[in-house]
Amino acid sequence: MKEYSKTLASRGRPKANQLAGKAIYYAAIASALVFHDRRITQPSYEKLQEAYARLDEKPWGFSKLNELFRRVRAVCRQEMEAPK
Repeated sequence: MKEYSKTLASRGRPKANQLAGKAIYYAAIASALVFHDRRITQPSYEKLQEAYARLDEKPWGFSKLNELFRRVRAVCRQEMEAPK
């Protein structure tokens, strides 16, 4: 899903496809963190939390997607606050 969504979100695609691709991309990353405790991307937890905060503001119309984004933000916060 993550790789497919990159294609959808690429430039030159219709704006709706780009937005859908971005949502699917970040949902795949969030699902891996929230449900499998697996990190499948390189950006820091701080960068991820910022991205999910922006995405959570969007009116996707899917409450489950917004709920997932809120849950992954909590995971990112927890990881950022964990002693190293």
